[in-house]
Amino acid sequence: MIETSAIAVITYAVLGIALSPPSSTVILANTDKPSSIIIETKNQKITIDKPNEYVNIDKDRVTEVKRISYDEIYTKFKDVIEHTPRKPTSILLYFEKRGKDLTPESKDKISEVLREINKRKSANVTIIGHTDTVGSNEMNGKLSLKRALYIKNLLEKHKMKLDTLEVKSYGENDLLVETADEVSEAKNRRVEVFIK
Repeated sequence: MIETSAIAVITYAVLGIALSPPSSTVILANTDKPSSIIIETKNQKITIDKPNEYVNIDKDRVTEVKRISYDEIYTKFKDVIEHTPRKPTSILLYFEKRGKDLTPESKDKISEVLREINKRKSANVTIIGHTDTVGSNEMNGKLSLKRALYIKNLLEKHKMKLDTLEVKSYGENDLLVETADEVSEAKNRRVEVFIK
């Protein structure tokens, strides 16, 4: 029986489970949150609660808890690690008022978007355009689509390898910061790039 305090650990723990009958290895990989795995057999119950701790399981016998370095993990489980999907990532890019010009800070974040895509063997990207509440719904729908298409064109210029690329436009219908109508709010003038 394996229990865990965070679902993310189960995802990461899969990185460290190598099944080669009749034995298995269970590793608690490094995670962002405190986590644990409980291994229970007929005769034993052992908890792994520190990053890079592991046990070997042979039939109904679990070895004592040991530690392993990340380099050793990578060497031993390279194929499993390289075929494990990365966590989805969301990056927000902000725009100047009423146009499709990125803010200077967001121009600098384009390289982060490209890096995140390149880290994946295959990437599915969704680009979602948004506006603030200044102007009509119809105008904001068109403006948010222009912003999303602008980012799509940037990615295409860099010849990114993508499995799918989807563009959506929400206009002023999904505000990050709730405001009244006709309010210029910088955080609402954005495109979300969702990478998985």
